[in-house]
Amino acid sequence: EMDADGSHNPNYLPTIVGKIFEGYDVVVGSRYILGGSIQGWGLRRRLTSSGANFLARQLCSIRVKDSTSGYRAFKAEALKRIGLERVSSSGYAFQVEMLFWTERLGLKVGETPIVFIDRVRARSKLGLKEMVKFVGMCLRLFFKRLSR
Repeated sequence: EMDADGSHNPNYLPTIVGKIFEGYDVVVGSRYILGGSIQGWGLRRRLTSSGANFLARQLCSIRVKDSTSGYRAFKAEALKRIGLERVSSSGYAFQVEMLFWTERLGLKVGETPIVFIDRVRARSKLGLKEMVKFVGMCLRLFFKRLSR
């Protein structure tokens, strides 16, 4: 999975897919690990992204450093185990919910650094409605995690 607006450089694909062949079930292109970065974001967007990742780690118990990254690869078997019918989120929340189920099922998750370049022409879809959906999904998964 990758954004088609130019913000995800396809040159990272061999590294991401290579990690799948190394034995990872899911590989996330991460902006928040050593070697990763973001170009073209202002303070507001950086704080929003950092806050979303903090919520995902705290409420959903996700260990991945960049749970909102849309640059990732899944083994086909991993997608079958997750079962897309159990995922009810869309948008940014979908990224986190997929990782929630990935980690809850004990699948092996890896990260590789990427440089994210902000889109030039299109605008972000991250508005208030998307943020409310994201927080609601994190709370739902938090209570699901507590009810195990």
